[in-house]
Amino acid sequence: MSQSESSLTPGVVSKILKDGDGDGILSSEEVYVQVLGTKVISSEEKKYRLCISDGVHRTSTVLFRPQSLTLTNPPQNNSIINIGNKRSYVEIIRGRTAWFINSFKVISSPSEQIGSPINFSQSIATPEASCDTERKVSIPNTPVKRPLTDKDDGKLAKRKLNFNSASSLSTHEIRNLNPFTNKYKIVCRVTSKGTLRKWSNSRGEGVVFNVTLQDVSGEILATGFNETAKKLFPILVEGKAFCISGAQIKAVKDRRYNSTGHNYEMGLTEHTVVVPVDDSSSDSLKIPKLQIDITKLSDIADKVSNDVVNVVGIVVSFGSIQEISVSQGARTVLKRDMTLRDNSGECNGGSTVNVTLWDAKTNIDDGKIEVEKSIIALRNAKVSDWKGKSLSAGSGSTLIFDPDLPQAKLLYQWWNSSQQSVSNNTFNSLSQDSNKSSGSTDKYFCLSEIVDE
Repeated sequence: MSQSESSLTPGVVSKILKDGDGDGILSSEEVYVQVLGTKVISSEEKKYRLCISDGVHRTSTVLFRPQSLTLTNPPQNNSIINIGNKRSYVEIIRGRTAWFINSFKVISSPSEQIGSPINFSQSIATPEASCDTERKVSIPNTPVKRPLTDKDDGKLAKRKLNFNSASSLSTHEIRNLNPFTNKYKIVCRVTSKGTLRKWSNSRGEGVVFNVTLQDVSGEILATGFNETAKKLFPILVEGKAFCISGAQIKAVKDRRYNSTGHNYEMGLTEHTVVVPVDDSSSDSLKIPKLQIDITKLSDIADKVSNDVVNVVGIVVSFGSIQEISVSQGARTVLKRDMTLRDNSGECNGGSTVNVTLWDAKTNIDDGKIEVEKSIIALRNAKVSDWKGKSLSAGSGSTLIFDPDLPQAKLLYQWWNSSQQSVSNNTFNSLSQDSNKSSGSTDKYFCLSEIVDE
């Protein structure tokens, strides 16, 4: 073996395509392959097909998330890249092993091909399994579809049921879902559920709703329209666990409306199957009921408008529901204001921020909130620059009462151990009082800061 050939990981292509990654090869720090060619699959989503070689065999892989890298282009031909350390993974699709690359590290760019690699053929070959892009494939005649009749309904329903049977599908982690994932299911929990709202444009009108789904690996946003939305909206209950299959996986179009951090989102369709999972089952118990990153209230001062945050605080004020006109009186919306406090910041009394609840989020039983006693977690709240810094909770936000979080327990202890002194102490208010004029430019300080100056 030449020195150049020794720089590649020998036998990795045949090992992965024969046995998958059962031995955890792709988790090792170093998996070196050579890129023999690239082909654009989707220029809009920056997806590429790479022909890679280990010096003995070559095969086709898919580079589908280069946008997560600092690099904007695929590796050059004849580059040696490292795809180890979980930079790639494999899936079994229609009886063959598909190899996906999330990221890569360029090691070197030699001037010529290493070795004389040959195509590795699998037991069930497809045109995509080969690096030969010139290969011609005969396409059989497609039969003309006839309209379905009532007699077909039973057969079609049974066929869909068998196809989406949870027992026949492999369970995937949410973080690994991508448009190439086929015949999958996920076991997840609904952590946030929006309202069923109307939409209309030049193409028509209907209804839509969103849910955020979470498992131990991460989150993904799912959206349903029209009849699918009407069917699944009452089934998908916030806080409950479900087994979901048959949804479309597509690229995120606008990250302003998707705070999950996932590169893809789910489209719920008429073929999507949703099965409730019992709360006491092992599948449900594996999924944390609440797993969120908390932002301290004092840190909101450094956020910009429309940033999305999760906070925990003690309710120190809770207003009544108000009805206001928007869009020059074209419609009315409901709003409700409350103030949260935590123990962050430099003042002894912590920090406070005003929160505005909108529409359905205002529907809270007054008996459920005890001022200066209740602790809530607010998930997916938007930061606003209105009157200092404030938070807005709409259809995509979630209020969790008495959250089972370490931060909530520490906050409860802090408040109860010195409630009288905390109440009277100075605190940092991120929001201006509502009776201040909107044009006020007053700067607010802790009393202790003024004394120090």
